[in-house]
Amino acid sequence: MILLALYMTDLKNYRKLMLVSGFVGMAAYWGNPQMMIIKALVIGIMTFKLFFDKRAEPVPEAA
Repeated sequence: MILLALYMTDLKNYRKLMLVSGFVGMAAYWGNPQMMIIKALVIGIMTFKLFFDKRAEPVPEAA
């Protein structure tokens, strides 16, 4: 998943794939508290970047 995300040219698609990889990683590392915390951080950061960070959106050009 992460390797696929690195090939994305659109930042929004990259963040979506990283968000999905957080959930996949959380399931894969179930029972390992340290890795589950790291994956929870990835999920939190990518959720913030996708839904609340408006600086990454392109500014529309004035006509």
